[in-house]
This record gives sequence, C-alpha cells and structure tokens, in this order.
Amino acid sequence: MTPSRLALVAALLCLSSCQREGTRILNERRAAVSAKLDRVQSLRAALATVPPVTEPTLTPGPTPLTFTGLPTATVVYEQALPDLRVLNEAGPHYRARIPKAQLLEDCGELLRRGADDAIPAVAKTRLDSCINIEYVFILRTRIFTEHDFEGDVVAFSLATGRPIGGFPLDFTSASRTDTVTSNSYTTAPRRRGRTPSVNKHTTTRTVNTDSQQVRFDLADAIEAEIARLAPGSPR
Repeated sequence: MTPSRLALVAALLCLSSCQREGTRILNERRAAVSAKLDRVQSLRAALATVPPVTEPTLTPGPTPLTFTGLPTATVVYEQALPDLRVLNEAGPHYRARIPKAQLLEDCGELLRRGADDAIPAVAKTRLDSCINIEYVFILRTRIFTEHDFEGDVVAFSLATGRPIGGFPLDFTSASRTDTVTSNSYTTAPRRRGRTPSVNKHTTTRTVNTDSQQVRFDLADAIEAEIARLAPGSPR
C-alpha cells in the first residue's frame, strides 16, 4: 500500500472514530440537555407578564453566577424561545448573534442534527455547559437599526422559573457613517440639427460602514451591566 493510500485510510479511520465518539457523547447527554432547553423555553409564559424593565436590578440565587469555565449563566434572544433546537435567523440583529447568546441554540443544533461532524471535545464542552446553566438572561428587542438599540434584559433563575431582575438597554452605536456620492446621467431627446444634451445628476447619501459595530456595542452593554449589578462574578 502506498504512503498516500495509508494516509487516506488513517484519516478515514480517525474520522469514523471521531464520529462514534461524538455520537456517544451526545447520546449520554441528550436527555439532560433536552430537559434544560425545555426548561428555558417554558419561561416564555413568565416573560410575557414582565413589563419593560426601567430600573436595573439583579438578585442571583445561591449558585455563583458565571459565564466562564463551566458557565452557570447565558444569554438568549426572546425570538429563540419558541424552539431552541432550530437556529433562528429572524430579525436584523439575529443573523450575527452576540457571543453570549449562542450556547443554547448550539446545543439545540447538536440535538437536532447529531454530532457526527463535531469535534468530540468541543461537543462535550458545549453540551456540559448547557446542562450546567442555572441563570438565563433573556434579551428583548424593541428598536434595532444600524446605529440604535432599545430593549431590555430579563434575568431568570431556572431553579424557580421566576425573574431575578433585569435592566434596560438604550444606546446609539459608535459605528462610523460615511458620505457616499454617486452620479447618474440622462440624455435629452435629440432635436433635428442639434447634438443631444447629457444631464448629470449627483446624489449624496450616508451609509453605515461599521454594520457589525452595533452588535459589538450590544454585547459590551450587556456584559457591563451584568458586571455592575453582580460585581465579582466571573464573566
């Protein structure tokens, strides 16, 4: 057998082994992850009774609140709550989710499509992180434009299913706006014996040249407010 064929066989064996390991990891955790996602989805009814948050408060329970290591807290978009097992791309801000709002739907995707193409160690970390979540910060959006965001975050304890606080969000992004000038031309109807005249039309408009900046600013605003309300909690 040639060296290249040996390398191909080794790669295929490695791939098959990784697929089996990923499937084993997922199957061992499937029930626990599914129960956790169902628990988060069930918060929709309680969330609907919470009016827009105007005063920032946060009272975590006995479990330490952390987003690092094996996290106990995560962020989720309100739009995702109907079904965390499908990656929801609705909404102008949702196509590029902030980092802290990816965990639950990543786990839902693993449950839905399997772990055959996932790196086993990565799948294990994601699934174990979902199982460990005790606090959920639900992001509600009222206004989202190229530069402006308005909404709030409502925090829940999964142990009780009750709100433990929240905070309003209202900011204008620091994203850069450039002025763009474009020209167009029209030709007037030609008259007998005369050269057609060409008319130039100039249009000036502004464009957002940092379209992702508002997403970064949103992530920063959420992290800063949680750090202020729960000082000492690892982020």
